[in-house]
Amino acid sequence: MTARILEVEGVHAGYGEIRVLHGVSLAIDGGSITALVGSNGAGKTTLLKVLAGLIPPLQGSVFYRHRDITDEGAARRVAKGIALVPEGRLVFPNFSVEENLLVGAFTPRVRAERAALLEQMYDRYPLLRERRRQMAGTLSGGQQQLLAIARGLMSRPSVLLLDEPSLGLAPQAVRDLFRMIAAIREAGVTVMLVEQNVRATLEIADAAFVLESGRIALSGAAADLAADDRVQRSYLGV
Repeated sequence: MTARILEVEGVHAGYGEIRVLHGVSLAIDGGSITALVGSNGAGKTTLLKVLAGLIPPLQGSVFYRHRDITDEGAARRVAKGIALVPEGRLVFPNFSVEENLLVGAFTPRVRAERAALLEQMYDRYPLLRERRRQMAGTLSGGQQQLLAIARGLMSRPSVLLLDEPSLGLAPQAVRDLFRMIAAIREAGVTVMLVEQNVRATLEIADAAFVLESGRIALSGAAADLAADDRVQRSYLGV
């Protein structure tokens, strides 16, 4: 049986007086790709921020490796092994590629390994080695997304949270991105993926949750949800 690595139980969260999540509960298996599907405004990004420690839940609990981390902030969660790659990539445009990567290895757990992790990223993604002295803001959208994900991997995470990574990318860059995500899972990193390209996401995911109006409406194996009439009508255009 695969161990659960990340869980939320009865989470309510929002911004000020605006409540976005209403009692969300889900569990993510270690070594899997889990898709979070939903329309704009459903609460997907908010849930990722709760998991990353950027937003404290108003109610409910978050568990990592069966330990309660509800009250721990983002830095503590990165140190434990949870990394978020936010929507919009958010690379540091005036930093070089290499400087952006080194920013990802800031926690004490990995700081001593920065040189080795940097070489690992360069070996895995040769384009980054080629562009290591280039300012990140001059890269293409697909190259910036590659850099953003590699920067997340520099913290040596057990769980990588990806928020809309294909947004604004050209079709070939999108195909390359999904191959990259599948390879990250094969390397042993658990992935939670929020993505507008639902069809491609469900093709590489192991499990999926459908979030509607801040509540889990459907869940199950990704292949089963891809065949579900409701998912096909709402998200696959079938």
